[in-house]
Amino acid sequence: MKRLLLQMAACLAGLTLAKGAPIEITYWDFLSGGDGIRMKQIVEEFNKSQQEVRVTQTTLTWGEPFYTKVHTAVVSGETPDVMTYHLSRFAAGI
Repeated sequence: MKRLLLQMAACLAGLTLAKGAPIEITYWDFLSGGDGIRMKQIVEEFNKSQQEVRVTQTTLTWGEPFYTKVHTAVVSGETPDVMTYHLSRFAAGI
């Protein structure tokens, strides 16, 4: 199961598992309160569980600040590998 999770993470990052330096995955979210605390725990537990993939989590302010940052990242070509995103924003394409 661990190997499957590592392979899925590598696919999300568009990379393959290889010996050597860990795969770095950047993850942006807007989670606060209990869900933010739990997501931070999940990321920390994942990072401690293995050495092949390292997730760097950044929590941004929910709402317009988050989506403005996402839009700017898309325009500049500097998007994270993974991010949370509301389905209601999907149609806007940002």
